[in-house]
Amino acid sequence: MSELLFQKYGITESFRTVYGNSDPLLYAPSPIGGSANGKPDTNSWTTELDYYPFNNGGPKWLPWLNAKLFVTDTFYPTFNGLANNYDGFGRSAGANDTLFAGLWVAF
Repeated sequence: MSELLFQKYGITESFRTVYGNSDPLLYAPSPIGGSANGKPDTNSWTTELDYYPFNNGGPKWLPWLNAKLFVTDTFYPTFNGLANNYDGFGRSAGANDTLFAGLWVAF
């Protein structure tokens, strides 16, 4: 039974980082995408939870069907160099966090 459990569920964790030289002209303060300190430095964590309903064989009417249901969450501790007021207009890095759910199907 445990073999079937491990073939149906998955989890992925990733960390991304972007670093660059300070350039106040290229990374100028502006709403949402700007940088108050002129740096592009960004860090994010992404977690994906997966469920494969047909991993041990599809339904009888479509035995070759393959599908994945997933939920992905991305968390930004820093964005464009800062955690708070990163754009110079009061926006925090956490305002860029995203939650995404989907269905992937292959024939």
